[in-house]
Amino acid sequence: MRNLIFIAAIALALGFMVFSLAFRKWPRKSVKLLCAAGGAVCAVALAYLWCCPAWRYPAVTGPYGVASSEYTYVDHRRPEPYVDDGSARWLNVAFWYPDGYAGGEHTCPLVVFSHGSFGTKESNAVQYRELASHGYVVCAIGHTYQSLSSVGPNGEKTGLDSGFMKQVMRASDATPGQREELAGLFRDWMAVRTGDISFVLDTVISRADAGEDGVYRMIDTGRIGVMGHSMGGAAALAVGRARGDISAVIALEAPFMGDVKGVTDSGFVWDDAPYPVPVLNVYSDNLWGRLDALPQYAQNSAMLHDSRPDTQDIHVAGAGHMTLTDLVYELPPLCLLYGQDFFFDAEQYEADINRVYLDFFNRYLKGV
Repeated sequence: MRNLIFIAAIALALGFMVFSLAFRKWPRKSVKLLCAAGGAVCAVALAYLWCCPAWRYPAVTGPYGVASSEYTYVDHRRPEPYVDDGSARWLNVAFWYPDGYAGGEHTCPLVVFSHGSFGTKESNAVQYRELASHGYVVCAIGHTYQSLSSVGPNGEKTGLDSGFMKQVMRASDATPGQREELAGLFRDWMAVRTGDISFVLDTVISRADAGEDGVYRMIDTGRIGVMGHSMGGAAALAVGRARGDISAVIALEAPFMGDVKGVTDSGFVWDDAPYPVPVLNVYSDNLWGRLDALPQYAQNSAMLHDSRPDTQDIHVAGAGHMTLTDLVYELPPLCLLYGQDFFFDAEQYEADINRVYLDFFNRYLKGV
């Protein structure tokens, strides 16, 4: 409805501007120009408000308020893959957790989130806040040089790596004959992403087990979930298979990149071992109904048709790829460009999908 209102208002403002310029019977040219300028200003203002709304987070439904904190972790064991100067890889992380939590020490499950290829650690803050209000600690990772913006230990700011951007664009246009190249990109991306997630998990677990103050005292390191969108979802799926301490995974429209083991003339060679933990796959209209036709989603298709009780597949009708992030509020026109239905009800979607995520993690991380 919001999209319809804004487009109708912009159309009326532009129509008034054109009418003011075209209506010849007005006695003074200055009046016509003034009215036309007013219509143009109104149209620009409305377009700006539509593209950059001053939105507020939806109210959380849990019994707790939500607090947050940010840290920068430095992995001295890994050189930075995007800068050839021998420096160690560093990562921005942000925590959302229940404010005023009275449940005791080390009693909150941990959920680690990995953003999409050009995203930020704040990409799904609506979901982080909702989970935190129900007694979860959410740790979102900013993947340096794969994120729109990161701030290093010395205050230096970095953005997206241009080479990484070109790789993602090339992969989005890949043809069946380029599977070998695509498999190589998957390996490279997953090496970086899974390395980041495992490093953050190991760091958080060690600090929680050591009893460090702050958010670490809340975390139950025996109950861990991993979640991600797009490339981040692929990394979450790869970490869920690789580590033995993950209890549940939520993947938002993500292929099993980490399961690609090679390429033959007939397609990708996949890891055929059963996936070891419960999974919730969430899809928009962009992929739903096309999984069988896309070779990089063969594992998703197989899981969709599997009868395992601990696997769920959700189709969000009317949504596009970016709808599964906070851009559904922050930048509605971009979501429309990525396939979202014009009349999509973002507020109802957030309420429904938050309940789905919470129910899934409650079942597999809290035993509810």
